[in-house]
Amino acid sequence: MLKPNVRFQTYLFALSAVVLLLPMPSLAQTAVLATIRGTITDATGLVVPAADITVTNTGTLVGSKTTTNSAGYYVVPDLPSGNYDVKVEKAGFQACSTLGVHLDPAANVQINCTLRVGQVTQTIEVQANTVQVQTTDSHVSRTVDQTQMTELPQTGGTLSAFLAFNRASYRAFRSTASRP
Repeated sequence: MLKPNVRFQTYLFALSAVVLLLPMPSLAQTAVLATIRGTITDATGLVVPAADITVTNTGTLVGSKTTTNSAGYYVVPDLPSGNYDVKVEKAGFQACSTLGVHLDPAANVQINCTLRVGQVTQTIEVQANTVQVQTTDSHVSRTVDQTQMTELPQTGGTLSAFLAFNRASYRAFRSTASRP
């Protein structure tokens, strides 16, 4: 039989382990990478399979490449937040570019493009100055810069404290919003 002091220490250790490990799954669900997807069609509205898609981060000049599938659909996942240029090319068509696409963390932006028959040396550029509306899911995200992080009350300016603070605020909002 365990002595009362040892039993209390064992109980305290088990309780602290549970308290420390419970928040871990919720931290792992914080999405920070964005996705660009879309459909490529020709001037008649038919899909264009095997078109080359290049997505380039304008800040780092790092690019990601993919091709459209047989339905003219493409997905470029796991993109860090920032500004991007999207270029679509296919032999026998004019290239199509969408410039200045802004991605927030966890954004899911759709960029569709219509290719016109022409020489490859011709390029159609579209400026993406409008706000991108996310219609594929219900996530809401926002970029928080270093100044905003350090000015947040009660967080201490660390990422883990910020995430814990936001989780507590969300729970408090959810419980008061569900009351009649």
